[in-house]
Amino acid sequence: MAVWTTTADGSLISIGGWASLTGQSPAEVIGWGWLDAIHPEDRPLVHDRWSRAVASGRVYEAEYRLRGPRGECRWTAARAAPLRDGDGAIREWLGVNMDIDDRKQAERALRESEARFRILAEAMPHLVWQTDAAGEPDYVNGRWSEVTGHDLAGLRGGGWLAVLHPEDRSALAAAWAKVLAVGGDLDADARILTRDGRYRWHRVKAAPVRSPAGAIRHWVGTCTDVDQSHSAEAQLREALAARELLAREADHRIKNSLQLVAALLRLQAGRVTEPAAREALEAATARVQAVAEAHRALQLSPDFRSIRLSDMLRELATGAAAQHPAADIRIDAEDGLTLDAERAIPLALILSELVTNALRHAYPGGAAGPVYVAARLEAGAILAEVRDAGSGVPAGATVSLGETVVRSLAKQIGAVIVSEQSPGGGTRVTLRLALESDTPG
Repeated sequence: MAVWTTTADGSLISIGGWASLTGQSPAEVIGWGWLDAIHPEDRPLVHDRWSRAVASGRVYEAEYRLRGPRGECRWTAARAAPLRDGDGAIREWLGVNMDIDDRKQAERALRESEARFRILAEAMPHLVWQTDAAGEPDYVNGRWSEVTGHDLAGLRGGGWLAVLHPEDRSALAAAWAKVLAVGGDLDADARILTRDGRYRWHRVKAAPVRSPAGAIRHWVGTCTDVDQSHSAEAQLREALAARELLAREADHRIKNSLQLVAALLRLQAGRVTEPAAREALEAATARVQAVAEAHRALQLSPDFRSIRLSDMLRELATGAAAQHPAADIRIDAEDGLTLDAERAIPLALILSELVTNALRHAYPGGAAGPVYVAARLEAGAILAEVRDAGSGVPAGATVSLGETVVRSLAKQIGAVIVSEQSPGGGTRVTLRLALESDTPG
């Protein structure tokens, strides 16, 4: 803007560019006349600093508003240094004025913005805080101090960790460190110690405030009380856990009751001499036992809504072995393959009927042989099959109640059932059903 020189005592020698900036003539700047071009509020400061610099021989620096030819004022930064001779005596001063009006206006806007932020922060019901670019707290609103009893000084130097529940400190500290490293947003829940000595859950959020160039100036954050929400969620989890425990207990009782019924039917079948009646009772026993074993598999389920097919097949094999001690039942099911309980129990009945049928007809005359029971995932559907290596159902045999039950249950769960003779002998019955149930609700 302007370059100027003065004598050793501070009297102006030359004022290059001063006239165009201020409209003052050379005569008007003589002595202290140049002060008239400076804003009245800044003149005492400038006079004092220039006098001190001349007296001490130290560098002169000042920022002030300089009036232009049309009366407008712009901020300028003045700096002058003494020029000395070989003996160290000051010969003259060389000074310069630089325009800093844009920076000053930006600083003023920033101060006004921060003032508005703090007015808003003090009016908010949330705990509001601010840190510098490195994450060191430099502001908390009144609500923060009111709720926690901690002031800004107590939070600095990592002191804010003491406000958190011991179980939450490491997690939140790690999340905050990551946010500081990448410049992202913070969003986490933590328990904050209140003035009355209780911990309350708060949602902690923070975001960076950046300069026009993209550099992070500071971080602004809030802590919102969500303790009621957490309490409600905890109560809901407890209620769900209690309900699941009750359901498991009820299912355990159902399984025990069904096993008792099966035992009674088995006892009754042992006392019946008429073959057809005994066979009917044994079939009824197997069906009741199959439902009991399906409920046992449901008890082993991690979520009590679905059944692991590997568990169900093992239980069915155990039940069939109890009915037919000489049976050789071999199971194969993919790990992790599950089916919803609504369809798993009917499927258990179907497989029990097919296993019983295979044991009864595949190896007549008391012959021994294996029965294979498998379940797998294929092309997005569950395939369950029962296979034997025997002679199969005799030709001309009438349709039994078991076959009617199988087809009725297959229709109920939406399964497609196919029965075929294996090339190497024996019968294979395959059921294909969708992985997800189409039944509403």
